[in-house]
Amino acid sequence: MNISMRFLLAGICLLVSTVLGHYGFHPAHAGELMPLGLFMGAVNGVPDMQGGSATGADATPGGIIRSQFKRQLPQQTWTASGSSSVSVPVDDVYKRAFFRINGSFSVTYASGSPLIGGLGIFPKLVSSIVIQQNGQDTIKNVDPYFMRMFDFLVNGELPRRSITKQAGAFSTRIPLTEMEYGGSAFQATTGYMLVEECIAIYFEHPLAYEHGKAASLWNCRGLASAQIVMQYGPYSNLDEAATGTVTFASDLPITIDIELESAPAVSRKQDFLIFKQTSQTVSYSGQQSGALIPLPRGNLLTGVHLLAREGDANGRRLADHVVTDIEVVLNGQRSIKKTTFRNAQEEMKIAFGLRDVRGTAAQGITHNLQGYCYLGFIRDGVVNSALDTSLSAGVDSVNLKISTGASSGTDAVTYTNSILVSVMTDELAPPVQRFA
Repeated sequence: MNISMRFLLAGICLLVSTVLGHYGFHPAHAGELMPLGLFMGAVNGVPDMQGGSATGADATPGGIIRSQFKRQLPQQTWTASGSSSVSVPVDDVYKRAFFRINGSFSVTYASGSPLIGGLGIFPKLVSSIVIQQNGQDTIKNVDPYFMRMFDFLVNGELPRRSITKQAGAFSTRIPLTEMEYGGSAFQATTGYMLVEECIAIYFEHPLAYEHGKAASLWNCRGLASAQIVMQYGPYSNLDEAATGTVTFASDLPITIDIELESAPAVSRKQDFLIFKQTSQTVSYSGQQSGALIPLPRGNLLTGVHLLAREGDANGRRLADHVVTDIEVVLNGQRSIKKTTFRNAQEEMKIAFGLRDVRGTAAQGITHNLQGYCYLGFIRDGVVNSALDTSLSAGVDSVNLKISTGASSGTDAVTYTNSILVSVMTDELAPPVQRFA
């Protein structure tokens, strides 16, 4: 191993050690605290995933296979208002999970103009995705729409969301028309609709730079169990116009593919921070001035996502004018971030290089970021610069303080059905015990 590589790997060790040490977490042996890179050239042989030497199928002329792996979980079949739980193998270290929902159905209605709205397909058919370990530790509890928008932040492009509509049943599972922003009017009555949407959920922190990403892999080795739980909504959720007159019938069964990207060369003894994401939704029946939404406390806060929806009669559409002012406040008085919803959107475009051109309205949506903004706390991609919300840092409370628009005048907000404000927090949390 050349000296520059040794310095890089030493930097990885130092970063993870520093952040873990912040939580008072210390491995039994200093040599166990080795992220992915340290397996790339051990002097006395390359350790395998069990901490020994690579032999057999894993062996290569230079040691074990060091590339990232991909594995498939059992395909899930969506059932209206049902749920599914998928076991995650506890013999690997995971970087991210990929989800793809795909299928077709027929629609029958006597009147009205039903439509798929700006939230799209996945969030309407799958209301939440929960990822747990040891049956009780929740590391992800997310709305799929937040994951779509987070993918947008990370990659600068929205993931796949497409549809095909026709009069007869489908003999293909590949839809042809992209729904980048906005949604789609339903096919004429007795017609068919084929839909597909993809999202990724990250266990490494994708906004960290360089080796900071390796600070938060999900090491499942030694866990008693790990699972992905999906809650399903009814077909009727797809009708954002809420006509209440649409009858749905399955054509090609709606299925969900799940694949995991992993780094099996990592030692089973290695501990990582947990990249935790949780979401919540609050409703307001009237204008708010400085309303407080409590945020989780005790970890390193890396980001806050905000989604605002109108209180209109047409399915609470995404809207930029619902929330006006945003502030993150510690201990009821210390302002950490203070901005407006619109400014936060425009700053995101600059910071992340997002393509967000305003265009012709599609089901009330005119651009990719409509109703969404993000506040980041990582400085220059360095994960240990995230906002420390622990008691040891003197933090007793963390609140998101928001104001909303008036119900009259310029950019009037409709409160007929109460507005909805959803919040997702990104945190780096300390590891949990994996071995008895």
